[in-house]
Amino acid sequence: MNLVNIELLYSLVPLFLCIVVAMLIVSTIRLRQQTQNQNRKINQLNEELNALLSCSRGISERLHSHQYQFQNITHRQDKLEVSEQGHGGYKQAIALFNRGASEDEMLSTCDLSRGEINLIAHLQKAKSKNQYQKI
Repeated sequence: MNLVNIELLYSLVPLFLCIVVAMLIVSTIRLRQQTQNQNRKINQLNEELNALLSCSRGISERLHSHQYQFQNITHRQDKLEVSEQGHGGYKQAIALFNRGASEDEMLSTCDLSRGEINLIAHLQKAKSKNQYQKI
């Protein structure tokens, strides 16, 4: 190659290097902008995630409260059912007494003790006397 071509080549090298540096600067600026945008999005997503976590904690607390209330209601209902079952024998014994059943029949039919049967019979007799006295 001749000397002019080599000098021209050497004179173009700095221009080429300037273009490469300019392109690198532009790329760096773009990457910084993208990084800033991504950081903003990450911060926004973190805020939304924290809001969702806070909301889920509130829902969880309400759920536990409702479960506790449900357990209490179920327990009270079970108690009521047991107490109603306990009174069913009394109602049945009164009905049998009013139909003229003997105490032994009431004992075998109802799940009550002899003392309870005697008490029911006594109270029903007293009730009958009071009704006749009012007439």
